[in-house]
Amino acid sequence: MRLSTELDAYGISETPDAFRTRLIDTLLKEFPGRSIDSVVCRPADAMKYCQMIRNEITSDPPDVVILKTLMNIRRKKSAQLV
Repeated sequence: MRLSTELDAYGISETPDAFRTRLIDTLLKEFPGRSIDSVVCRPADAMKYCQMIRNEITSDPPDVVILKTLMNIRRKKSAQLV
């Protein structure tokens, strides 16, 4: 499913680009010096990260939407966090 469709489904009014930027900014701020993989591959950190995102956007998307988007950022190498 396209990210824009998923964002709409969970009542998130951000554009996909703004959402991706939020994910990167939060990761850099809350997990400085850590890679995307190092956060996603540790369940406690991944759950904490997802909850931070939900608190910022005041919506309740499932972890899979947040983590899948973050992994797509890593896969596309559109962030210097790899």
